[in-house]
This record gives sequence, structure tokens and C-alpha cells, in this order.
Amino acid sequence: CLLKNIYNLELTLNSIKFLNFFLNSFVTILGYFGYRKINGLTKLIEFFRIIGENAESFNENFKIFFSSSNSDFPFLNEPKINFGCLETSFLTKSLLENFNSVMVCFPNGLQLNFIFFILDCKPQIFGNLGNFLEKKNINPFILNCEDLPMINLDKKKKEQQKNLAKKSFYIMNKFIDENLEGTICLFPSLNFINVFLEEWKTEKYLKNFIGKGEIFLENINLEDNYLLIENYKICCDLGLKTLLFGINGGTTTKINFKSHYCRNLLIIDPMFFEKHQTFRIFLRNSKFFLKTKQFEDCKKFYVLKNLGNILMDYFPSKKDFGVLILINQEKLILFENYWKDFWKTPFGNQKTRKIDKITQTIKNFFTKTWLNIRF
Repeated sequence: CLLKNIYNLELTLNSIKFLNFFLNSFVTILGYFGYRKINGLTKLIEFFRIIGENAESFNENFKIFFSSSNSDFPFLNEPKINFGCLETSFLTKSLLENFNSVMVCFPNGLQLNFIFFILDCKPQIFGNLGNFLEKKNINPFILNCEDLPMINLDKKKKEQQKNLAKKSFYIMNKFIDENLEGTICLFPSLNFINVFLEEWKTEKYLKNFIGKGEIFLENINLEDNYLLIENYKICCDLGLKTLLFGINGGTTTKINFKSHYCRNLLIIDPMFFEKHQTFRIFLRNSKFFLKTKQFEDCKKFYVLKNLGNILMDYFPSKKDFGVLILINQEKLILFENYWKDFWKTPFGNQKTRKIDKITQTIKNFFTKTWLNIRF
């Protein structure tokens, strides 16, 4: 009843501050009754307290990390807040609409119902994901399954892995169909990626994916946490009301296939294109790749990371920024001459000083920090 009455109020900064004040007082009262034992309630209270605190920030952006190793949110040690209550879901959604950009990172797929209602997908889901799947004649599943080598599995296990990947593919298609922003999520499991590529071979899905606005590739490693924050900042800089979400505890890497401004860089091993022709065709036909010679050959499509103002010296518009990728430091050195040729081509006869400066910047970046994206 309390949440329903609050929802009927106009959600302004003052009302959010009042809610934050109330929850702080409520936590104090519960402290006398051993409130730490009321896990679900305390997690929900802590969630709204965090919203209240972030509502006072100047950037009006909001991020949540549900992780057992995250000490910033003492009561949110597990991703088990269930927004099954209709009033609670409405209230939370209304609060989040006050922020320009929302990022939620889950270690597993148990809270996909939460992602659904933030994305404003239809049908909106306020109960368990399993109930939704049962209506679609699909059994409930968890997305963070182990990435087991297919060669070491018996026939039954292989079929289970493939079926799980197909179910995941179905859910991602629901995201794509219902979300106008065109969000696509690729999973870190090589098995999942392979099944997705098999599905993409059909004309129906290939047409559905090409031209979509955004793609998110989920990396299972959490070594470079700052990259997730950088992606989040990019969305804030662009003024996008965007949801970034992580599954399986990995670092969320935004792969943007539009030609709009993005300082994020896509990292792809050229050998990946050799093995997966369908994926290469998909990239070549997506809106991101401009109709120029440099971008037509995906096998030679490599990349930079966060060069900032250096690139601004060359591109007249932020929309001209590209997204490129390299897997490790050794390949950067191997293709150093190619990098120079690449940068000479679009800028005519501009000579070596600035080109060498860019090359050195790329070297420095991959020497200090590099990604190990799993395919």
C-alpha cells in the first residue's frame, strides 16, 4: 500500500529525497528488530536507497552492480531482488525514468524479468521469467551455464547445450523485436556463439539483425572493470537513454554497428571471420560499415581504443568515428605496417608525424591494457 501511494505522487527530485529519507529512517527502526535477517526486504530497501542517493548526482545517471564480490552495496550481495509486485515494478520503473542512462550488471540470467520491464518490452513481465517461457512452450532456463567443450560431451549433453543456446537465441530475438533501440546480446560461450551463427544463416534472422542499432558482446572475464564504466560513460556523453547489462559476471563490451560517434572499440580476431562466413556477411551488410574500400574487407578490419582528441584532428564530425578491434599485443606489433597504411589511405598525403603518433598511442594502450575476448 505504501509503494502504491508513493507511486501516485509526482516523482520529482524532492519526492525521491523524501523516499530516501524515509527508507533511512525505516532501516534505523528495523535495526532494533534484527532487520538483517529479513534479507528480501533489506535488499529492496538498499536498492531504493541507492536510487535516492544517485538521484542527487549532477550527471543524472545510475548504475547497479549485483555481484557477490561488490562491497559498495552491503545488502545486495546476491541478485535475488524479485520485482514480482506490480506496484514495486511501477515505482522502480518510474524512478529509473529520471535518469538519462541506466546500467544494470547481473552475474546470471535469473533477473531477466527486471531487464524486460526496464526495456519496456511487450508483453511486460512483472512475474517470474519461467511463467513467461511456459506460455511460449519453452522450459525455464538459466543463461550462465558452464561453457563445456562440445567434444568432451556425450550426445545427450551436446543436445542439451544446443537446446539451451537456442532458447537463449529466442529470448534475444524477443529483445530485438520488442525493443526499438535494437539491442542484441551475444554470450561468452563459444557454443552459444556457434548456435547463433547457425541461426543467422536463415534469411529471416539475418534480415532481422542487419541494421539494428546496438549489439552487446558479453565477455566472461572481469579483469578490466573500467571498460564497462567507459561504455557507460559513452552512452551518457551521447545523451542516450540506454541500458547496458552484463550476464555471467563478465565485462560488457558495447559493439556499435551504427556509424554514429562511439569511442568504444570492437576487438575481433581476423581468424574469427575466416571460420564464420555468416558473421562476416552480417558485419559487411550492417549499417556501421561505410561503403568505402577500407571497410569492405572485414578480414582487415582492426581497431583502436579511446584515442579521444587525437582522432578529432582528422575527422570533421563525431559521427565519423569508427570501431575497430585487435585481440592481443603480439598481433598489434605484427600488423604495425598495416596500421600505417590504413591511416594513410583516408587522409591522403598526410605524412608520418601524426600517423606515428597515432600508432604509438595504439601501442601504449595495448601495452597497458588489452582484452581477451573469448570466441
